[in-house]
Amino acid sequence: MSPIVFFLIVFSIVFLTQPGSLGNIEEITPDVLPDQEVVKMSAFRIELPPEPGPQQRAENLLQLAHFSFQFGQHEQANQAAQQFILEQPGSLVLDYAYYYLASSYANLTRYAEARESIKRLRSSYPQSRLLAEAAFLEADTYFEQQNYATALQLYLALRQQKAYKNHPLLPEALLKLAQCYERTDQLAAARAMYHQTWKEAISTPGYTPARDHEACLLVQHPELLAPISTKDLFDSINTLLKNGKAADALPWLRRVQARSESPKLEESVVLKFAETYYLLRENAKSRAYYREFLRDYPQSKLVPYAFDRIGRLYLREGRLQDFLSISQRLRKEYPTSAYTAAAVRLHGKELELQGRFREAIREFNEFLQKYPKNALAPDVLWSRGWCQYQLQEDQAALNTFDMLIRSYPKSDHRNQALYWAGRAAERMQRYTRAAEYYTMMLKIGQPRSYLGELSLQSLTRLKQRDPNLRVEPPPTVATPLPFDKLPSFSTSYGQLHWQKTQELERLGLPDLAAEELAHALEQEKGSQAAYLTLAHLYSQAGKYHELVRLMQRHFWLWIVRGGDDLPQEFWNYAYPLSFFEITSRHTADSTLDPFLVQALMMAESLFDPHAVSPVGALGLMQLMPATGARLAAGLGLEIDSSDQYLRPEINILLGTTYLRQLLELFQNELPPVIASYNAGEQRVKEWRRNADPDDPAAFVAMIPYRETQNYVQKVLWYYQEYRRIYSMAQGH
Repeated sequence: MSPIVFFLIVFSIVFLTQPGSLGNIEEITPDVLPDQEVVKMSAFRIELPPEPGPQQRAENLLQLAHFSFQFGQHEQANQAAQQFILEQPGSLVLDYAYYYLASSYANLTRYAEARESIKRLRSSYPQSRLLAEAAFLEADTYFEQQNYATALQLYLALRQQKAYKNHPLLPEALLKLAQCYERTDQLAAARAMYHQTWKEAISTPGYTPARDHEACLLVQHPELLAPISTKDLFDSINTLLKNGKAADALPWLRRVQARSESPKLEESVVLKFAETYYLLRENAKSRAYYREFLRDYPQSKLVPYAFDRIGRLYLREGRLQDFLSISQRLRKEYPTSAYTAAAVRLHGKELELQGRFREAIREFNEFLQKYPKNALAPDVLWSRGWCQYQLQEDQAALNTFDMLIRSYPKSDHRNQALYWAGRAAERMQRYTRAAEYYTMMLKIGQPRSYLGELSLQSLTRLKQRDPNLRVEPPPTVATPLPFDKLPSFSTSYGQLHWQKTQELERLGLPDLAAEELAHALEQEKGSQAAYLTLAHLYSQAGKYHELVRLMQRHFWLWIVRGGDDLPQEFWNYAYPLSFFEITSRHTADSTLDPFLVQALMMAESLFDPHAVSPVGALGLMQLMPATGARLAAGLGLEIDSSDQYLRPEINILLGTTYLRQLLELFQNELPPVIASYNAGEQRVKEWRRNADPDDPAAFVAMIPYRETQNYVQKVLWYYQEYRRIYSMAQGH
């Protein structure tokens, strides 16, 4: 649930007014911009009728325990939980009260009482979904009391249980396990556990503290490094590089380099340094290491790879002639190498970007003649067909696209080959043939997608030109969805948790109800009715990241092929308005469409405010820290830590500021704006030099980075869906 929703719900809670009743929430300050606006809830008390009914009292008590716990008001959470237990001894959801009681005791440093509450929870509710959280909490109580020996045993037990392998609390527990080892002078075990923790938690907030603890331990006790095998060190380096943490790989590389065990190791180290600096975009250092490798290991099988990387570095710097000299050397000395094939393709792509289409076609033809079975062949066919289309050699383009469609039916380029084959046929006024391509795209592709929408528009255009043209309607999913059915479970376990789900929803706690139902569905395969109910609960609770993941996992076919008969509720689940109050506030000047921001956030993070990409992009709009710092400075904001970019208010403010700058730069042309958000404005400026300003689809098609091209198509697709869905909801 978003903070805004929390505040509204907490504000509406009815506090008990009888003698000895609970205290008030004195002050809650939500997560907003410092020095920009501060929203506070002052102490308040709302009078109840003289004798509120038991159902209203139960709802108030559990809500108050839950939200007080969420906001760190532990005394109040403790009292509310105790009162709920006293007044509702037969409640189906009493385990929640015991868990809040235990957690509040722990936060109040009343550890023995916390453990007693956990004991009661375990003995009375053996099927509670909260048993895992309670187990982590119990270990934490011993850790906080500095009883490290007992805490260590409990954390070890948690680590060994398969049921907790993917639990979100496990990384923190492993960090504390390592600290237990360290504080009981088991330093080798501590170092090993810190190391394992950061590897397993590399995409979570647990990565940084585990990394730092290990680094500190190695500074104090360098002898702890000796037992680590070189193979394990390389494995750790590769994990870091794979997850976008090249800077953190450098200290480990230097440790490997210091070993000098064999010439083979030294060769691997040189290449790994070159790769690391390549990923860090430190071009000169990377090139120096690759040249060192070529000088010292001329007989290595990886020499073509090193040449390939040097050539890519030259292209990165715009040094085409230097790249060509590398490419020629590869063709001469290693004519059959896959790296030579890649260099031929790269040369063709560079010529294509420069608008030198005939020269590019020659490179692509050479590739297809010499390397017909290479994995890059579908990509090269697409590029050749595109260059032919740009030269208005429409029959040649049609032949190339046909070859791609027939020879590589599973290629990522198939759908756009179908669409552009239709465009080529249409330009030749072969309207029946063009309609066949567009129709095929809709049949085997996704009607509700970027290319699906373009194909539908093209069919409409053809029908206007030739009213006698037969056009088949796009296929839709015929299977209706059971919106009017409740979930059913075949096991007593599933039935119990479904009953608890209903009770929690009745008590006004849809976020807990959603977690309860999700837990039941992890244990027993659910029906469509169950997943639609879970979607409803996620929507009610404001858990939009979980909602979108659920819809895409279980209802993808309806999302991309759903007909107009699907209810509005379905589309609201598939494309929810996430953090929309903040988004609307930062788009209120009407120069930026809030639906575009929603589409971009969905593509960037699936509405996960805590998302961290492998390259370090942060939050809902996936801001890079350097970009965020530049934007914040322009707004006069002080950013003390990159963690602040995870705050929705700051993230959306900076992200929308950047979008406005891009809209101004590219004169409100959406494809280059979206491409720039992903790949940077300088690259996009280069790509636009030879683009047709009157054909936005052509600009998207010629984007050389497949990742960026897919990203632009996805954002434009989401954007058109947001506009369709919410215009439909408003009756437009």
